[in-house]
Amino acid sequence: MTLDSFLSSLRGKTIHIIGITGAEGSSIAAFLLQQHVDNIIGHDYIPASDVQNHFFLYHDWMSEEEKQSVYQKLRSSSITFHFQDTYLQDIRENDIIFVPQSWFRYEFNAPLQHYFEPTHRVKKKYEDRMWSLSKLYLHLFPGTIIAVTGSNGKSTTTALIGHILKTAFTEENRRLFWGGNDRKNDQPLSHLATASSDDVLLLELSNRQLVFGLQKSPHIAVITNIVPNHLDDHGTFEQYIAAKTEILRYQEEGDIAVLNSDDDVIRSLDIDISSSPLFFGFTPQKQNGLYVLGEDIVVREGKKKKKMIKRSDIHLPGEHNVLNVLAALGATLSFAIPKEKILQALATFRGLEYRIEYVDTVRGVSYYDDSAGCNPQNIKAAIDAFSSPLIVIAGGYRKNPLPGEFTAAAQACKKEYVKKIILIGSIQDIIQKELLCNGVVPDKIMQQPTLQDAVLTASSLATEGDSVILSPGCESFGEFRDYRDRGMQFKAFVRSLPH
Repeated sequence: MTLDSFLSSLRGKTIHIIGITGAEGSSIAAFLLQQHVDNIIGHDYIPASDVQNHFFLYHDWMSEEEKQSVYQKLRSSSITFHFQDTYLQDIRENDIIFVPQSWFRYEFNAPLQHYFEPTHRVKKKYEDRMWSLSKLYLHLFPGTIIAVTGSNGKSTTTALIGHILKTAFTEENRRLFWGGNDRKNDQPLSHLATASSDDVLLLELSNRQLVFGLQKSPHIAVITNIVPNHLDDHGTFEQYIAAKTEILRYQEEGDIAVLNSDDDVIRSLDIDISSSPLFFGFTPQKQNGLYVLGEDIVVREGKKKKKMIKRSDIHLPGEHNVLNVLAALGATLSFAIPKEKILQALATFRGLEYRIEYVDTVRGVSYYDDSAGCNPQNIKAAIDAFSSPLIVIAGGYRKNPLPGEFTAAAQACKKEYVKKIILIGSIQDIIQKELLCNGVVPDKIMQQPTLQDAVLTASSLATEGDSVILSPGCESFGEFRDYRDRGMQFKAFVRSLPH
């Protein structure tokens, strides 16, 4: 679909944008206004008096001055607004509706379920009328699209891909556009009209974006791994797997699927794809891919193997980050990037906020924030990234905990250098039971009522040379707005410790 044909399909239609003041909704609104689309109705379930505050909250990539300017343009536009008192008013069967990825998490959006299956996938008869930000990107971008999903590591892998391509493109006449799954990333939707077939669009896609039913796949699709997560969104692990593998559904011959061969679920997938699989992992396979072979990263193409880089060229801590680098290299392999550019990119990549992020050293104790680690597997990955004395703060909220999902974390907690595990949140009793059942000695485990109490306790227990990491392995709902809020509060508590 071209941009012109898409705009033609909107003529004569009333267009509704749900979540108009959010990062996705406001980007869509700005894009449509840029294309001279009128008859737009914006909806947000907030009091009219709180609109500006809500807009400012969800546009972290902008300065305060930019927020004010963009907000004023939105409010002074031709858009008709419906806030809390008239929310979802005037939506008719034949209208075009744009929804944000998290629409189904809110009870006030129950009327929208009319357009969706119980799995939150758009019903077939409404596929031409229901749109999302991700669907716009996949259908309208004229160049190469790379998209990344996975339970863990997708943000780091996406950022690595972006950093490698930006490094490589400095001397090429092509552009990289980046649509992140984070409100710290500016959405490149406004650049669609000027993008060319030489350009590249990089997307990070969450389970909520994929379950929508996008009807199109990226040219290069990456799945970092699949472990039980977000079951409150999907009900069962099988439905969660179906959402993640949706990224491959519409790939065509000539497209590439970059897949983790070390992941049990991915290895056992029984799906028919038309694209060419490219695997990555620690254990070399017979299939084409990138693998760790001793101290080397090797590329296998058919029966041929060649060294690409050394493992020591990867500067991020932990084996999970080695896999993230392999995935990123797989996603960029077809661009034939010179080795020196790859090494330059790996040497200058500094990791992401909230992902084993160094915060501060206080009285000889180093503190790290891994608040984005919302899955039980993240606790193990965080512990494995260290080898010196470590205190772990874990726990939070988990709506549908599965038996045994903290087993891997428990095995990691038994390592000699893990001095203490401090548990917080509504799930702390469940985690403690799993730790004890898997052989973690009781003296290693503590519970604290709040994150601040946990930080103070960790500070009192730690000695010079120790590290303290917040690696919750759980969602943040209840005590915090989201994982970012949790991470920011953790960093504030650390920096307020007596130096």
